[in-house]
Amino acid sequence: MGPGKFILEALAATATAIGVMVLCIVLRRLLRRRYFRRRERREREIQRDWQRILNGEVPAASWLGNSVDRAIIEDIVIERLDANFTPGGRLQAFARNSGLVERRLAEVTKERGWRRQGAMLALGRMRLPESIPVLKSTLRERDPQTVIDAVRSLGYIGTPEAGAAILEALSAGPIPCPAQALQSSLLQCYRSGSSQLLARTLEAGGWLRPLLARVLAEAAGPATQGSLAALVCDSNAEVRAQAARAIVAMRPSDALASLSKLAGDDEWFVRLRAAIAIGELQDFHGIPLLIHALTDRNRFVRLRAAAALVRFQGEEEHVLRLAMHTHDRYAVEALVSELQRADRISELAHDLAHPARGPRAKRALLAALEGGSFTMLIDIALRDPDWRTRKNLARLLAGSDDGMLLERLKQFQFAALTPRQRRIVFWMAARLRNPRTVAPAETAMTP
Repeated sequence: MGPGKFILEALAATATAIGVMVLCIVLRRLLRRRYFRRRERREREIQRDWQRILNGEVPAASWLGNSVDRAIIEDIVIERLDANFTPGGRLQAFARNSGLVERRLAEVTKERGWRRQGAMLALGRMRLPESIPVLKSTLRERDPQTVIDAVRSLGYIGTPEAGAAILEALSAGPIPCPAQALQSSLLQCYRSGSSQLLARTLEAGGWLRPLLARVLAEAAGPATQGSLAALVCDSNAEVRAQAARAIVAMRPSDALASLSKLAGDDEWFVRLRAAIAIGELQDFHGIPLLIHALTDRNRFVRLRAAAALVRFQGEEEHVLRLAMHTHDRYAVEALVSELQRADRISELAHDLAHPARGPRAKRALLAALEGGSFTMLIDIALRDPDWRTRKNLARLLAGSDDGMLLERLKQFQFAALTPRQRRIVFWMAARLRNPRTVAPAETAMTP
Protein backbone atom coordinates (compact mmCIF):
# COMPACT_ATOMS: atom_id res chain seq x y z
CA MET A 1 0.00 0.00 0.00
CA GLY A 2 2.98 2.28 0.28
CA PRO A 3 2.39 5.58 2.13
CA GLY A 4 -1.35 4.78 2.53
CA LYS A 5 -0.43 2.22 5.17
CA PHE A 6 0.72 4.93 7.59
CA ILE A 7 -2.53 6.86 7.06
CA LEU A 8 -4.63 3.78 7.87
CA GLU A 9 -2.57 3.07 10.99
CA ALA A 10 -3.02 6.68 12.16
CA LEU A 11 -6.78 6.49 11.59
CA ALA A 12 -6.99 3.18 13.47
CA ALA A 13 -5.01 4.60 16.41
CA THR A 14 -7.23 7.70 16.51
CA ALA A 15 -10.42 5.61 16.41
CA THR A 16 -9.09 3.39 19.20
CA ALA A 17 -8.19 6.39 21.36
CA ILE A 18 -11.63 7.94 20.81
CA GLY A 19 -13.31 4.64 21.64
CA VAL A 20 -11.32 4.25 24.86
CA MET A 21 -12.14 7.84 25.89
CA VAL A 22 -15.87 7.38 25.24
CA LEU A 23 -15.80 4.11 27.17
CA CYS A 24 -14.11 5.82 30.13
CA ILE A 25 -16.73 8.60 30.12
CA VAL A 26 -19.59 6.09 30.00
CA LEU A 27 -18.09 3.99 32.78
CA ARG A 28 -17.51 7.06 34.92
CA ARG A 29 -21.10 8.19 34.49
CA LEU A 30 -22.40 4.73 35.34
CA LEU A 31 -20.26 4.56 38.47
CA ARG A 32 -21.34 8.07 39.59
CA ARG A 33 -24.98 7.26 38.95
CA ARG A 34 -24.61 4.11 41.04
CA TYR A 35 -22.86 6.09 43.80
CA PHE A 36 -25.51 8.82 43.96
CA ARG A 37 -28.36 6.34 43.89
CA ARG A 38 -26.75 4.49 46.79
CA ARG A 39 -26.20 7.77 48.63
CA GLU A 40 -29.80 8.93 48.11
CA ARG A 41 -31.12 5.60 49.35
CA ARG A 42 -28.85 5.69 52.37
CA GLU A 43 -29.76 9.31 53.08
CA ARG A 44 -33.47 8.42 53.23
CA GLU A 45 -32.68 5.63 55.68
CA ILE A 46 -30.59 7.92 57.88
CA GLN A 47 -33.26 10.63 57.85
CA ARG A 48 -35.80 8.03 58.94
CA ASP A 49 -33.57 6.89 61.85
CA TRP A 50 -32.20 10.35 62.67
CA GLN A 51 -33.68 10.61 66.16
CA ARG A 52 -32.22 7.24 67.11
CA ILE A 53 -28.81 8.28 65.77
CA LEU A 54 -28.99 11.62 67.62
CA ASN A 55 -30.00 9.94 70.88
CA GLY A 56 -27.08 7.49 70.62
CA GLU A 57 -29.28 4.41 70.17
CA VAL A 58 -27.36 3.73 66.95
CA PRO A 59 -23.67 3.44 67.98
CA ALA A 60 -21.35 5.96 66.34
CA ALA A 61 -18.91 3.15 65.57
CA SER A 62 -21.44 1.67 63.14
CA TRP A 63 -21.32 4.65 60.80
CA LEU A 64 -18.19 6.66 61.63
CA GLY A 65 -15.95 4.36 59.59
CA ASN A 66 -18.27 4.47 56.56
CA SER A 67 -17.37 7.47 54.40
CA VAL A 68 -20.84 7.71 52.82
CA ASP A 69 -22.76 7.51 56.11
CA ARG A 70 -20.35 9.85 57.85
CA ALA A 71 -20.65 12.48 55.10
CA ILE A 72 -24.47 12.29 55.15
CA ILE A 73 -24.70 12.61 58.94
CA GLU A 74 -22.22 15.50 58.98
CA ASP A 75 -24.20 17.33 56.28
CA ILE A 76 -27.40 16.90 58.30
CA VAL A 77 -25.72 18.28 61.43
CA ILE A 78 -24.29 21.28 59.58
CA GLU A 79 -27.54 22.08 57.76
CA ARG A 80 -29.53 22.03 60.99
CA LEU A 81 -26.93 24.15 62.76
CA ASP A 82 -27.12 26.69 59.93
CA ALA A 83 -30.93 26.74 60.16
CA ASN A 84 -31.22 27.05 63.94
CA PHE A 85 -27.94 27.55 65.77
CA THR A 86 -27.94 27.36 69.55
CA PRO A 87 -24.53 27.63 71.31
CA GLY A 88 -23.82 24.47 73.31
CA GLY A 89 -26.91 22.79 71.91
CA ARG A 90 -27.70 19.16 71.32
CA LEU A 91 -26.27 19.05 67.80
CA GLN A 92 -22.89 20.37 68.91
CA ALA A 93 -22.80 17.84 71.74
CA PHE A 94 -23.58 15.08 69.24
CA ALA A 95 -20.76 16.24 66.95
CA ARG A 96 -18.33 16.10 69.88
CA ASN A 97 -19.43 12.83 71.40
CA SER A 98 -19.74 10.93 68.14
CA GLY A 99 -16.17 11.63 67.05
CA LEU A 100 -17.01 13.82 64.03
CA VAL A 101 -15.06 16.77 65.42
CA GLU A 102 -12.07 14.68 66.44
CA ARG A 103 -11.87 13.14 62.97
CA ARG A 104 -12.05 16.55 61.27
CA LEU A 105 -9.38 18.00 63.56
CA ALA A 106 -7.09 15.13 62.63
CA GLU A 107 -7.73 15.75 58.92
CA VAL A 108 -6.73 19.41 59.26
CA THR A 109 -3.44 18.32 60.81
CA LYS A 110 -2.61 15.39 58.51
CA GLU A 111 -4.39 15.85 55.17
CA ARG A 112 -3.55 18.20 52.31
CA GLY A 113 -5.44 19.74 49.39
CA TRP A 114 -9.23 19.56 49.06
CA ARG A 115 -9.62 17.07 51.93
CA ARG A 116 -8.02 19.53 54.33
CA GLN A 117 -10.07 22.39 52.91
CA GLY A 118 -13.30 20.46 53.44
CA ALA A 119 -12.29 19.60 57.03
CA MET A 120 -11.55 23.23 57.87
CA LEU A 121 -14.83 24.52 56.49
CA ALA A 122 -16.77 21.73 58.23
CA LEU A 123 -15.19 22.64 61.58
CA GLY A 124 -16.08 26.28 61.06
CA ARG A 125 -19.71 25.53 60.24
CA MET A 126 -20.02 23.33 63.34
CA ARG A 127 -19.09 26.49 65.33
CA LEU A 128 -17.21 24.64 68.05
CA PRO A 129 -14.74 26.70 70.14
CA GLU A 130 -12.27 23.79 70.39
CA SER A 131 -11.63 24.21 66.65
CA ILE A 132 -10.14 27.69 67.13
CA PRO A 133 -6.55 26.64 68.12
CA VAL A 134 -6.22 24.27 65.15
CA LEU A 135 -7.58 26.83 62.68
CA LYS A 136 -5.42 29.54 64.22
CA SER A 137 -2.28 27.47 63.58
CA THR A 138 -2.96 27.51 59.83
CA LEU A 139 -3.21 31.31 59.54
CA ARG A 140 0.56 31.79 59.17
CA GLU A 141 0.98 29.26 56.36
CA ARG A 142 2.16 30.35 52.93
CA ASP A 143 -0.63 28.80 50.90
CA PRO A 144 -3.22 31.59 50.28
CA GLN A 145 -6.14 29.17 49.88
CA THR A 146 -5.41 27.52 53.24
CA VAL A 147 -5.30 30.91 54.97
CA ILE A 148 -8.54 32.05 53.29
CA ASP A 149 -10.29 28.84 54.36
CA ALA A 150 -9.04 29.29 57.93
CA VAL A 151 -10.29 32.90 58.04
CA ARG A 152 -13.67 31.89 56.62
CA SER A 153 -13.97 29.03 59.14
CA LEU A 154 -13.17 31.33 62.07
CA GLY A 155 -15.78 33.73 60.72
CA TYR A 156 -18.33 30.89 60.74
CA ILE A 157 -17.54 30.24 64.41
CA GLY A 158 -18.35 33.93 64.93
CA THR A 159 -17.19 34.52 68.51
CA PRO A 160 -14.85 37.20 69.89
CA GLU A 161 -12.35 34.43 70.65
CA ALA A 162 -12.28 33.46 66.97
CA GLY A 163 -11.84 37.13 66.06
CA ALA A 164 -8.99 37.41 68.56
CA ALA A 165 -7.27 34.49 66.80
CA ILE A 166 -7.43 36.36 63.47
CA LEU A 167 -6.19 39.59 65.05
CA GLU A 168 -3.31 37.81 66.77
CA ALA A 169 -2.17 36.49 63.40
CA LEU A 170 -2.59 39.95 61.82
CA SER A 171 -0.59 41.64 64.57
CA ALA A 172 2.47 39.66 63.45
CA GLY A 173 2.13 41.02 59.90
CA PRO A 174 -0.07 40.77 56.81
CA ILE A 175 -1.42 37.36 55.84
CA PRO A 176 -2.21 36.17 52.28
CA CYS A 177 -5.96 36.81 52.52
CA PRO A 178 -8.10 39.43 50.71
CA ALA A 179 -9.15 42.37 52.85
CA GLN A 180 -12.83 41.75 52.05
CA ALA A 181 -12.67 38.20 53.45
CA LEU A 182 -10.92 39.47 56.58
CA GLN A 183 -13.50 42.19 57.12
CA SER A 184 -16.40 39.79 56.63
CA SER A 185 -15.04 37.24 59.10
CA LEU A 186 -14.13 39.86 61.71
CA LEU A 187 -17.59 41.38 61.40
CA GLN A 188 -19.20 38.01 62.12
CA CYS A 189 -16.91 37.50 65.10
CA TYR A 190 -17.41 40.94 66.68
CA ARG A 191 -21.04 41.64 65.82
CA SER A 192 -21.96 40.86 69.43
CA GLY A 193 -18.68 42.15 70.89
CA SER A 194 -18.23 45.54 69.29
CA SER A 195 -16.87 47.07 72.51
CA GLN A 196 -13.93 44.65 72.37
CA LEU A 197 -13.44 45.53 68.72
CA LEU A 198 -13.35 49.25 69.55
CA ALA A 199 -10.63 48.61 72.13
CA ARG A 200 -8.69 46.55 69.58
CA THR A 201 -9.02 49.30 66.99
CA LEU A 202 -7.66 51.91 69.37
CA GLU A 203 -4.67 49.67 70.14
CA ALA A 204 -3.95 48.79 66.49
CA GLY A 205 -1.61 50.74 64.27
CA GLY A 206 -0.28 50.89 60.75
CA TRP A 207 -2.23 49.13 58.01
CA LEU A 208 -4.37 47.20 60.51
CA ARG A 209 -6.09 50.26 62.03
CA PRO A 210 -8.06 51.29 58.89
CA LEU A 211 -9.19 47.70 58.36
CA LEU A 212 -10.49 47.41 61.92
CA ALA A 213 -12.12 50.84 61.65
CA ARG A 214 -14.12 49.63 58.63
CA VAL A 215 -15.27 46.57 60.56
CA LEU A 216 -16.12 48.72 63.60
CA ALA A 217 -18.28 51.00 61.47
CA GLU A 218 -20.37 47.96 60.50
CA ALA A 219 -20.43 46.26 63.92
CA ALA A 220 -20.96 49.27 66.20
CA GLY A 221 -24.32 49.89 67.82
CA PRO A 222 -25.95 51.77 70.72
CA ALA A 223 -24.60 49.15 73.15
CA THR A 224 -20.98 49.71 72.10
CA GLN A 225 -18.95 51.08 75.01
CA GLY A 226 -15.98 53.38 74.49
CA SER A 227 -14.89 56.73 73.11
CA LEU A 228 -14.37 57.52 69.44
CA ALA A 229 -12.41 60.72 70.06
CA ALA A 230 -9.08 59.10 69.14
CA LEU A 231 -10.49 57.87 65.83
CA VAL A 232 -12.00 61.26 65.01
CA CYS A 233 -8.55 62.86 65.42
CA ASP A 234 -6.63 60.01 63.73
CA SER A 235 -3.94 60.88 61.20
CA ASN A 236 -5.37 58.37 58.69
CA ALA A 237 -8.23 59.82 56.63
CA GLU A 238 -9.85 56.40 56.14
CA VAL A 239 -10.05 55.94 59.91
CA ARG A 240 -11.67 59.37 60.32
CA ALA A 241 -14.22 58.57 57.62
CA GLN A 242 -15.16 55.28 59.31
CA ALA A 243 -15.39 57.10 62.64
CA ALA A 244 -18.21 59.18 61.18
CA ARG A 245 -20.11 55.98 60.32
CA ALA A 246 -19.49 54.56 63.80
CA ILE A 247 -20.76 57.75 65.44
CA VAL A 248 -24.14 57.34 63.74
CA ALA A 249 -24.39 53.74 64.95
CA MET A 250 -23.29 54.46 68.54
CA ARG A 251 -24.95 57.91 68.89
CA PRO A 252 -22.79 59.20 71.78
CA SER A 253 -23.72 62.39 73.59
CA ASP A 254 -21.06 64.40 71.72
CA ALA A 255 -22.03 62.98 68.29
CA LEU A 256 -22.80 66.34 66.67
CA ALA A 257 -19.63 67.97 68.03
CA SER A 258 -17.48 65.15 66.61
CA LEU A 259 -19.26 65.28 63.25
CA SER A 260 -18.84 69.05 63.18
CA LYS A 261 -15.09 68.54 63.37
CA LEU A 262 -15.18 65.89 60.62
CA ALA A 263 -17.34 68.14 58.42
CA GLY A 264 -14.39 70.56 58.20
CA ASP A 265 -11.81 67.90 57.36
CA ASP A 266 -9.24 68.44 54.61
CA GLU A 267 -10.17 65.17 52.83
CA TRP A 268 -13.31 65.36 50.72
CA PHE A 269 -14.48 61.82 51.45
CA VAL A 270 -14.27 62.45 55.20
CA ARG A 271 -16.51 65.49 54.75
CA LEU A 272 -18.78 63.33 52.61
CA ARG A 273 -19.14 60.72 55.36
CA ALA A 274 -19.73 63.46 57.92
CA ALA A 275 -22.55 64.98 55.82
CA ILE A 276 -24.22 61.58 55.44
CA ALA A 277 -23.89 60.94 59.18
CA ILE A 278 -25.40 64.31 60.16
CA GLY A 279 -28.37 63.59 57.91
CA GLU A 280 -28.88 60.18 59.53
CA LEU A 281 -28.72 61.67 63.03
CA GLN A 282 -31.79 63.81 62.18
CA ASP A 283 -30.71 66.45 64.71
CA PHE A 284 -32.08 69.86 63.75
CA HIS A 285 -28.98 71.50 65.22
CA GLY A 286 -27.03 69.88 62.40
CA ILE A 287 -28.84 71.84 59.65
CA PRO A 288 -26.30 74.73 59.68
CA LEU A 289 -23.48 72.19 59.24
CA LEU A 290 -25.25 70.71 56.22
CA ILE A 291 -25.88 74.17 54.77
CA HIS A 292 -22.14 74.80 55.01
CA ALA A 293 -21.49 71.42 53.36
CA LEU A 294 -23.90 72.48 50.62
CA THR A 295 -21.31 75.07 49.56
CA ASP A 296 -18.41 72.59 49.60
CA ARG A 297 -15.90 72.73 46.77
CA ASN A 298 -16.47 69.02 46.05
CA ARG A 299 -19.57 68.18 44.01
CA PHE A 300 -20.23 64.85 45.76
CA VAL A 301 -20.21 66.50 49.18
CA ARG A 302 -22.75 69.08 47.98
CA LEU A 303 -25.05 66.40 46.59
CA ARG A 304 -24.89 64.32 49.77
CA ALA A 305 -25.53 67.40 51.91
CA ALA A 306 -28.58 68.25 49.78
CA ALA A 307 -29.89 64.69 50.17
CA ALA A 308 -29.40 64.93 53.93
CA LEU A 309 -31.22 68.27 54.14
CA VAL A 310 -34.24 66.92 52.26
CA ARG A 311 -34.70 64.32 55.01
CA PHE A 312 -35.73 67.07 57.46
CA GLN A 313 -39.45 67.02 56.71
CA GLY A 314 -41.33 70.17 57.63
CA GLU A 315 -38.18 72.31 57.43
CA GLU A 316 -38.20 72.85 53.66
CA GLU A 317 -38.80 76.61 53.81
CA HIS A 318 -36.17 77.14 56.52
CA VAL A 319 -33.61 75.04 54.63
CA LEU A 320 -34.28 76.79 51.32
CA ARG A 321 -33.98 80.23 52.91
CA LEU A 322 -30.67 79.30 54.55
CA ALA A 323 -29.39 77.95 51.25
CA MET A 324 -30.32 81.18 49.44
CA HIS A 325 -28.59 83.25 52.12
CA THR A 326 -25.31 81.57 51.16
CA HIS A 327 -25.55 83.38 47.78
CA ASP A 328 -24.12 80.22 46.20
CA ARG A 329 -26.01 79.38 43.01
CA TYR A 330 -24.65 75.84 42.91
CA ALA A 331 -25.79 75.19 46.49
CA VAL A 332 -29.35 76.31 45.77
CA GLU A 333 -29.48 74.33 42.53
CA ALA A 334 -28.28 71.18 44.30
CA LEU A 335 -30.92 71.54 47.01
CA VAL A 336 -33.77 72.27 44.58
CA SER A 337 -32.73 69.38 42.35
CA GLU A 338 -32.72 67.01 45.32
CA LEU A 339 -36.15 68.24 46.41
CA GLN A 340 -37.44 67.50 42.92
CA ARG A 341 -35.73 64.10 42.76
CA ALA A 342 -37.20 63.09 46.12
CA ASP A 343 -40.67 64.23 44.90
CA ARG A 344 -40.94 66.62 47.84
CA ILE A 345 -42.13 69.48 45.60
CA SER A 346 -45.12 67.38 44.53
CA GLU A 347 -45.86 66.41 48.15
CA LEU A 348 -45.83 70.06 49.18
CA ALA A 349 -48.19 70.94 46.34
CA HIS A 350 -50.68 68.33 47.58
CA ASP A 351 -50.36 69.69 51.13
CA LEU A 352 -51.73 73.07 50.02
CA ALA A 353 -55.28 71.75 50.46
CA HIS A 354 -54.54 70.49 53.99
CA PRO A 355 -55.78 72.91 56.71
CA ALA A 356 -52.85 72.30 59.07
CA ARG A 357 -50.00 71.75 56.60
CA GLY A 358 -51.21 74.21 53.96
CA PRO A 359 -49.55 77.43 55.28
CA ARG A 360 -46.21 75.72 55.79
CA ALA A 361 -46.39 74.11 52.34
CA LYS A 362 -47.22 77.48 50.79
CA ARG A 363 -44.15 79.14 52.30
CA ALA A 364 -41.94 76.23 51.25
CA LEU A 365 -43.22 76.28 47.66
CA LEU A 366 -42.66 80.04 47.38
CA ALA A 367 -39.11 79.49 48.64
CA ALA A 368 -38.63 76.70 46.07
CA LEU A 369 -39.94 79.06 43.37
CA GLU A 370 -37.49 81.72 44.48
CA GLY A 371 -34.77 79.05 44.40
CA GLY A 372 -35.47 78.37 40.72
CA SER A 373 -37.92 75.43 40.66
CA PHE A 374 -40.03 77.03 37.93
CA THR A 375 -40.45 74.23 35.44
CA MET A 376 -41.53 71.55 37.88
CA LEU A 377 -44.05 73.79 39.67
CA ILE A 378 -45.65 74.81 36.37
CA ASP A 379 -45.71 71.19 35.25
CA ILE A 380 -47.53 70.13 38.45
CA ALA A 381 -50.02 72.99 38.06
CA LEU A 382 -50.78 71.78 34.52
CA ARG A 383 -50.62 67.98 34.75
CA ASP A 384 -51.28 66.81 38.30
CA PRO A 385 -54.16 64.26 38.41
CA ASP A 386 -55.84 66.09 41.32
CA TRP A 387 -57.69 69.18 40.07
CA ARG A 388 -57.62 70.72 43.57
CA THR A 389 -53.83 70.53 43.60
CA ARG A 390 -53.70 72.15 40.16
CA LYS A 391 -56.03 74.92 41.25
CA ASN A 392 -54.27 75.70 44.55
CA LEU A 393 -50.81 75.67 42.98
CA ALA A 394 -51.86 77.77 40.00
CA ARG A 395 -53.31 80.39 42.36
CA LEU A 396 -50.14 80.34 44.43
CA LEU A 397 -47.93 80.82 41.35
CA ALA A 398 -50.16 83.50 39.89
CA GLY A 399 -49.98 85.50 43.11
CA SER A 400 -46.21 85.19 43.49
CA ASP A 401 -45.38 88.30 41.42
CA ASP A 402 -42.27 86.60 40.02
CA GLY A 403 -40.95 88.05 36.76
CA MET A 404 -38.90 84.94 35.93
CA LEU A 405 -42.02 82.81 36.28
CA LEU A 406 -43.75 84.97 33.66
CA GLU A 407 -40.87 84.33 31.24
CA ARG A 408 -41.16 80.58 31.80
CA LEU A 409 -44.91 80.71 31.20
CA LYS A 410 -44.27 82.35 27.83
CA GLN A 411 -42.21 79.30 26.90
CA PHE A 412 -45.06 77.00 27.94
CA GLN A 413 -47.51 78.92 25.71
CA PHE A 414 -45.79 77.44 22.65
CA ALA A 415 -45.66 73.85 24.02
CA ALA A 416 -48.04 71.06 23.03
CA LEU A 417 -50.78 71.61 25.62
CA THR A 418 -54.40 70.60 25.87
CA PRO A 419 -57.04 73.38 25.71
CA ARG A 420 -57.50 73.22 29.50
CA GLN A 421 -53.75 73.48 30.14
CA ARG A 422 -53.52 76.40 27.71
CA ARG A 423 -56.29 78.23 29.60
CA ILE A 424 -54.40 77.76 32.89
CA VAL A 425 -51.18 79.13 31.35
CA PHE A 426 -52.96 82.21 29.93
CA TRP A 427 -54.78 82.79 33.23
CA MET A 428 -51.55 82.68 35.31
CA ALA A 429 -49.74 84.91 32.79
CA ALA A 430 -52.57 87.45 32.90
CA ARG A 431 -52.55 87.52 36.71
CA LEU A 432 -48.78 87.96 36.78
CA ARG A 433 -48.94 90.87 34.30
CA ASN A 434 -51.78 92.58 36.15
CA PRO A 435 -52.46 91.31 39.68
CA ARG A 436 -55.79 93.24 39.75
CA THR A 437 -57.19 91.28 36.82
CA VAL A 438 -60.06 89.06 37.84
CA ALA A 439 -60.05 86.01 35.60
CA PRO A 440 -62.50 83.11 35.62
CA ALA A 441 -60.21 80.99 37.77
CA GLU A 442 -62.74 78.28 38.61
CA THR A 443 -63.47 77.70 34.90
CA ALA A 444 -59.80 77.50 34.03
CA MET A 445 -59.05 74.98 36.79
CA THR A 446 -61.84 72.50 36.15
CA PRO A 447 -60.72 68.99 35.21
